[in-house]
Amino acid sequence: MGFSILVVEDEDDVRELVSTSLRNRGYSVLSVPNAEVALQILMEQVKFDLLFTDIVMPGMMDGFELADRAKRLQPRLKILYATGFSHVSRRGSDQLHGKLIQKPYRPDEIASEVRLALEDGS
Repeated sequence: MGFSILVVEDEDDVRELVSTSLRNRGYSVLSVPNAEVALQILMEQVKFDLLFTDIVMPGMMDGFELADRAKRLQPRLKILYATGFSHVSRRGSDQLHGKLIQKPYRPDEIASEVRLALEDGS
């Protein structure tokens, strides 16, 4: 496949589930526990095809703000948001940069949504 994915998830077990599921399907995966670490990696000009980010995380940034900043750094970056909340407010973010997957999810759902996000032409 040759695609690289940055996974941002504060819950260790969920981060491991997502990362393992994607690695088992041939993706190159770097996983980090928060948006601040992810942004630092992106600022170092490490290129990714997809940002898979939880929306609600502890720290200074949520997944929406991370995606906004990531898209400014890497405009071609695809985004897949993940949330365990049925209603998520945008909290000042002007547009959704990608698709949304609802937790809890199974490994096959993760793989399917990632494939769709990578194939999205927008």
